[in-house]
Amino acid sequence: MELSLFDTHTHYNHASYAPFQDRVLMGIREGGIGDVLVAGYDLISSLAACMMKEQFEGRGDAFPRIHAAVGIHPEYLPKDPEKDLAALRAMIEKYHPAAIGEMGLHFPRGKQLTEDVRARQMELFLRQLSLCEEYDLPAVLHFVGAAAKVYGIIERRPRIRGILHGFTGSAETAVCYGKAGWLIGIGPGILRENVKKLKEVCRRVPAEYLVAETDCPFGGTGIHSVAEGRPDSLQLKAVMEKIAELKEESFEEVQRTLGENARRMLIHGYREE
Repeated sequence: MELSLFDTHTHYNHASYAPFQDRVLMGIREGGIGDVLVAGYDLISSLAACMMKEQFEGRGDAFPRIHAAVGIHPEYLPKDPEKDLAALRAMIEKYHPAAIGEMGLHFPRGKQLTEDVRARQMELFLRQLSLCEEYDLPAVLHFVGAAAKVYGIIERRPRIRGILHGFTGSAETAVCYGKAGWLIGIGPGILRENVKKLKEVCRRVPAEYLVAETDCPFGGTGIHSVAEGRPDSLQLKAVMEKIAELKEESFEEVQRTLGENARRMLIHGYREE
């Protein structure tokens, strides 16, 4: 199996890519990106991720392999949670996504959230984690200002594994998650000069616990992209190069290890050759 780069968090289902989706995907494949996870954040974007997966299956090596994640982001709280969760369940059963997410908790500092909003976020999060258990699917987690809460919840649900998207915690916390079967998502933030904690994570956390992501179009760094002005997965190589530099390992070894990590987590039935 070709072990090309795997971008474990993208939003190519975002409307900004619609006019030139084929061109972007062909361009990133030419740049060495073999797999991308397209993550939903509400019902519409989740369905779009599933449609992308179906649309590009069987179109040959000109495009990366598309893997879909379906879920409801905590900032997109539904008006009718029961209805939306039922629709999410139906989507899982029909399209068989690679993961459930992007989901989690969003409690940013300095933003006053009512207790009702916090409680609704928590209920939505727990219900989606239950879907992970029911369908034996990994989770793609977003959490801001809620690291301790999320870790406490995950500790009580040892059957669930997944990816911690946009990780900003400590190396010690990352190792704890890694030992519990979770992967730490390292994105373009690692390229900034002032991210000392994240660089320490890359230095100290075993590569077997890491994956690379771009969060495009939201994780832009100014690096060359296929469609100018819209970040894409071509940033991933720079992320991998920085991880390799921090770990004092070769780019090829980091690419292989992180790619295998992603495939084991997101591609059911994947086995190393």
